[in-house]
Amino acid sequence: MKFNTNKYLLITAITVLLLAPSLQAQVGNAGMPGAYLYSGVGARALGMGGAYSAIANDVTAVYWNPAGLATQNPYQFSFMHNSLFMGTAIDFVVASAPTERYGSFGLGVLTLGSGDFEQRSVLNENLGSFSMRDMAFFVSWAEEVYPDLSVGINYKFVNQKILSHSGSGHGFDLALKAHLFDRLDAGFVLANVLSPKVTLISEAETYPMQIRTGVSTAFLEDKLTLSTEFSKTSGWGSSQLHFGAEYMAMPNLAVRMGLNDGLFTIGAGFTFRNYGLDYGTANNSELGSSQRFAINYAFGGFGVVALASPSVFSPAGEVNVTRIKLKVKSKTKIEQWIFAIVDNDGRVIRQFSGSNDPPEEIIWDGRDNRGALVSDGRFTYRFDVRTDEAEDMMANGMLVKIDTQGPIGVIGGEE
Repeated sequence: MKFNTNKYLLITAITVLLLAPSLQAQVGNAGMPGAYLYSGVGARALGMGGAYSAIANDVTAVYWNPAGLATQNPYQFSFMHNSLFMGTAIDFVVASAPTERYGSFGLGVLTLGSGDFEQRSVLNENLGSFSMRDMAFFVSWAEEVYPDLSVGINYKFVNQKILSHSGSGHGFDLALKAHLFDRLDAGFVLANVLSPKVTLISEAETYPMQIRTGVSTAFLEDKLTLSTEFSKTSGWGSSQLHFGAEYMAMPNLAVRMGLNDGLFTIGAGFTFRNYGLDYGTANNSELGSSQRFAINYAFGGFGVVALASPSVFSPAGEVNVTRIKLKVKSKTKIEQWIFAIVDNDGRVIRQFSGSNDPPEEIIWDGRDNRGALVSDGRFTYRFDVRTDEAEDMMANGMLVKIDTQGPIGVIGGEE
């Protein structure tokens, strides 16, 4: 095959490859080098319109704002798949780990791959098929340098391959995340502050720098999160505005919606114990809908958790109490803790609190703060711990069920 045929195919392939994610994300920057790096990752973030740099409270902070890793306590893993069109898809695999003395670390791989394209010569001869691949490898580090202020950095290795041609480059991101005051967070990211340069044949293409800054806040006892973000890619298109909302309809079910520079997005998330499943979608009038799925897993590390046994009991029966085991692992000394039992209406019906380390076990007899027996139903918990370095750790989830309607009013085993 002659070189001019290769050149023609390369131009066509690059246009298709880079145009797709740009349009899908409503960037409108056809042909922008490394466009897939600017389309965002994570199903949760997509559902919230890409307004995520100020939130960045899960493992996808490796992409959105590495400074967000500094205050995350568990080890985390996530896999995202984003179907585009014509067999093109974006995949993101990421993991993070906190340490006691050396900050938090993250690793991620973002790939953009195509289906098979038909290869033809200038004489329209069928020369078989070929595919294309773009890849970015992230190495992240973050540290809380002051109470409520974290810094983060990303090293990126990028690679592009089309036919027999490939090129690689290196880049860096810098990031800040701050807790300004009660329920208000801010994020600031300089992506590609040192820009990757990739040469496929003869001319190097420089990935443009992008600025992202945003704020997020929470209402209704942290059930409702609202966020907004401004982004600007140097030399490509106009500024973008992103808005997002997330509502915890249940302790383990979240619904989301947003505007990604005018593009309406929706999503949902479900958690069960250490596992999570997220879905997000955005509809584009030119390319159809973008579907993202993500599977998440968190374990170990630092954090708090509570487990009740038995998980079903009757205050008036033979098994009339439940024993709640409290587990806490923190980086520094604990200053204060609060453990709240919450009913189906979201009301705190019983609260325990104290200074220093919490007890290993709390015994609950099914009574509220006034000493009255509570009604039958399911109850969740909210466990908050604050350290002497102003670090907050929180957990919530299903706790127990009270049932006095059994055959003899006695339930003696776990549900």
